Amino acid sequence: MGESGKVNSSVIILLLVVIGLIIGGIFLLDHYGVLSLEKIAYPTLSKLPVVGESFKRPTVMAETSLDVLRRKEFANIKESLKAQLEELEKKEANLKERGEAISEKEKELADRDQELSQKKQALEERTVRFEDQEKNLKRLATLYQNMKPAQAAQILQGLEDPVIIDVFNFMDDSLVAVIMMNMDPKRASELSRKMSK
Repeated sequence: MGESGKVNSSVIILLLVVIGLIIGGIFLLDHYGVLSLEKIAYPTLSKLPVVGESFKRPTVMAETSLDVLRRKEFANIKESLKAQLEELEKKEANLKERGEAISEKEKELADRDQELSQKKQALEERTVRFEDQEKNLKRLATLYQNMKPAQAAQILQGLEDPVIIDVFNFMDDSLVAVIMMNMDPKRASELSRKMSK
């Protein structure tokens, strides 16, 4: 057993070293992600009798538990985001309603403003007409005051009653009385009745 025993033991040692290097290389490749022992070797090795139990993946349960926790956490986050989204949608709808109400009120105010502007313009026009009419009546009153009462009575009888009353309002009461004495008694009576209202 001399030389052949040495050769056999050298071959066995060399074979063990080569197997060790192969196994080390496989683990190194698995570590860097080039190979996946979990997908390739563990299913095959777990079928071996006696030693197969040690190659079964114990991490599968831990990963599954971790996945379940992650799924629950993801579901909770998703539910929270959904609730926040619903709340934001409600707020957006509320803001939209408020915006529409504000727009409606602004339109209403603009319409009222335009209506007030039109009324103001109409009032200014009436005021100008009234002032012009008042100037004309004052001028007429001054004109009739400067006339003789008989002449003024004769001219005034040709005017309408409201005009005569307006002119009389700008004249002295004593002069109005003298002019009315020179008018037709029925017309003077009618003017007196209208002036008393």
